[in-house]
Amino acid sequence: MVCLLRAEHRGGRILWLDNVNYWQFDQNQPEIYPNRLVMRDLPEARGYDPVNARWIGQWFNLLAGHDLDANPQGFMFVEQIERPAWLTLMGVETVVSYLDPGPVEGLRLVKELKFPPPPELPRSAGGTLKVWRNERFRGMAFAAPAPQSAANALEAQLRSAELAADPRRPADQAIVIDGLPPEEAAGLARSVDSRFKVAPLPAGPNSFSYAVEYPTPALLCLAQSAWGGWGATIDGELAPLYTMCGTFLAVVVPAGRHEVVFEFVPDGLTLGRMIGLLALVVLLYGSVRSWWMARKAAPRE
Repeated sequence: MVCLLRAEHRGGRILWLDNVNYWQFDQNQPEIYPNRLVMRDLPEARGYDPVNARWIGQWFNLLAGHDLDANPQGFMFVEQIERPAWLTLMGVETVVSYLDPGPVEGLRLVKELKFPPPPELPRSAGGTLKVWRNERFRGMAFAAPAPQSAANALEAQLRSAELAADPRRPADQAIVIDGLPPEEAAGLARSVDSRFKVAPLPAGPNSFSYAVEYPTPALLCLAQSAWGGWGATIDGELAPLYTMCGTFLAVVVPAGRHEVVFEFVPDGLTLGRMIGLLALVVLLYGSVRSWWMARKAAPRE
């Protein structure tokens, strides 16, 4: 299973669509063992991840065609995928489930793994785990054309859901952004193609970096939740950061070659760093002073 998921893995999310309320449908199945995938260098092998947990329940409801405020059952129970374009916006490249979400635009079944009943329940039914590839996956960060606009994040999410309800609609045509000035949106590309290049650079513990080359100005979208504390720079200069579809991050990148960095600096981190630096200075001062006083007090030969 681990080898299968590692094959052709391009850094996207592995989305497990089963119910965590019952062990037979849990992601930590006996045949995989708890956190085995995470330990084998697949950190996104979860139905959700903590960074995106803020809105993921609502997204799963809308992804499955449920009401926005329905109980998402552990955030991971999706009987069918009603809005396949959102898989791409969520950075999902692989879907794993014991259930069959039905024919989904862009998903290709690549493997079925049949498992016997667990030893502790020998009379229970075994399970068949299915693995699909999202052939419309574009990366955790990707170029996008001029989006539709909304007055606020909730309106953007619902408008995006309305657009993504058409299973044939490409992901970049389901992007809605709030707060983007109309005059800036008017200057963005009407469509994107292979000329719009986005390549990941080495990332830091709280940042994601990308080498971007665009023939004309366009969006760069990042499938990370828009928590307060995120910021963006383009070639070291601060850039306005927008919320995509009420959930994720986007920045406008001008034409040409640029380095774009998304960095998460939560409230209090700067103050904490300053306090830590001050404490280090005080500690060093105390150490040097103690050494000097001890040296002065030592008897001279």
